[in-house]
Amino acid sequence: MINFHGTNEANTDNLVDLMAALEEFWLGVSTQSPLPASKETLQRALFAPLDSQSTKVLLVEDSESDAFFLINELTKSAKPHYAVERVGRISEAVEKLQTRTFDVCLLDLGLPDSTGLTGFHRLHSLQQQLPIVILTGTDDEEIGADAVTHGAQDFLVKGQASRGQIQRSIQFALRRKRAEVMAQVTLAFENKLLQEVLENAPLGIARLDAQFCITQSNQAFNSLLGNNCSVVGKNVQELGPRLPLLDIANIRNQGLPFHTERCQMTGSPEFHSKETFFDVAGWPIKTKDGNVRGAILMIVDVSKRVHLEMEKEEFVAKLAHDMKNPLVGAERVFDVMLEGEPNGINGQHQKLLSALRKTNQNLLSMLHNLLDVYRYETVAVPLVFTEIDLRRLIKTTLSNMVPLASTYSIKLTEKLPADLTFIDADCVALQRLFMNLIHNAIKFSSSGDAVEICADTESDKVVIKVIDRGIGIPENEQPLLFQRFAQGNTGRKHSLTAGSGLGLYLCKEIVEFHHGKITIESEVGKGSTFIVELPIKQDKTVSP
Repeated sequence: MINFHGTNEANTDNLVDLMAALEEFWLGVSTQSPLPASKETLQRALFAPLDSQSTKVLLVEDSESDAFFLINELTKSAKPHYAVERVGRISEAVEKLQTRTFDVCLLDLGLPDSTGLTGFHRLHSLQQQLPIVILTGTDDEEIGADAVTHGAQDFLVKGQASRGQIQRSIQFALRRKRAEVMAQVTLAFENKLLQEVLENAPLGIARLDAQFCITQSNQAFNSLLGNNCSVVGKNVQELGPRLPLLDIANIRNQGLPFHTERCQMTGSPEFHSKETFFDVAGWPIKTKDGNVRGAILMIVDVSKRVHLEMEKEEFVAKLAHDMKNPLVGAERVFDVMLEGEPNGINGQHQKLLSALRKTNQNLLSMLHNLLDVYRYETVAVPLVFTEIDLRRLIKTTLSNMVPLASTYSIKLTEKLPADLTFIDADCVALQRLFMNLIHNAIKFSSSGDAVEICADTESDKVVIKVIDRGIGIPENEQPLLFQRFAQGNTGRKHSLTAGSGLGLYLCKEIVEFHHGKITIESEVGKGSTFIVELPIKQDKTVSP
């Protein structure tokens, strides 16, 4: 807030400079706020000392006797001195105010050319910064009080006001009006500062109406989108077709904010030579009764960061691909040594080779997950949906996972109805999904346990469950399971379970690409059940 201290000459010059900037702001921007009639009038309203030697009073009174009484009472005062000019009509008062400056106006409501509040409204609209004290008769007190609610500073009942009451009313009116003008100046100045901050901010900021059309935007918003002209009037969906429709709908329907990372938004092709990425946040603007009447949208260009991350991910993917080949070769060597009949390998050596084989299999699984995540997130290879035999796919996946399960001494079982429905899905992606879930269940099970996979059809979807009786997952860690690179403390403490934190994240991505849902039910010490729900029918070709 701005603090207005005294009105001495030392700080008055600084305030006059401030007022000049405010006057420019008022005339150029704030057409909805009351405008001062002149710079001189505003200066007087703000900076003239209340105890100055002369207070200029405009008396609008047609009654000679009432006017004589008021002038006589005011001119008897030694300090402050009142310089009173009297007119008898509203039209004459208007002429005076157009050429002269006054500190306060005493206005009678019953004039030859004005009755009721008509005259007050006329003067108040002419100079809203001029303090007005209403003069009423005993039968007009209610109108006087009504005038105060419309902007008058006070009212006096003629014939009942003493000299002290008249002077106190004038001084009160001056102080009250000064406080109002100071509040207007402060608010206008802070609005100007806020506008400058928003306009010069490196963040793109826009205001949306109830239909999510842009009503205001700063220059950064236009520049970040590569538009040479204003985007006001456009629907936000025209600028960000990949914004999450559900999140935007939630702002409108439920008043919920959203935050989306790596959002690709359109702009001028010549402006952006590369793909442009933004972090986008939106939150609702609500009425007093809680109804959403619009929203604020904020965008930050994160293209440089995203492109660096993409380069890093590409490097990691290439490294993972190069590392995978020797690990595959090592896996075959382990198979030959452990499943054949080599001479000279005793029981202790076999245990060591089995442990090495487990580590090798875990590394291979991590590399496969890393490469698949890179494929889905960066390369954006489209999923190809075909009608597949889900029962056969699950049985094949279980068969492929038997060697790994045997290494951990885990038994794999299934409960699949013979008439399990065919579904539209990407066969390769779905196989990776089940392999990850089964592998995860094996890792977190104890030797001799069983991992079960079952499936059933429910209406227009199929529900698959992967059930283990392993260590279980604490409730506070469950929300983190499907996040990128997330690993729970329980998993890190479990032996031989080192992972990248990508397996379940990849499962979630695959399920969501199939327009399905994945959830978990788990209890520490009793095991976990991963539940996958997939629609039976899909569009035949969908891009991730």
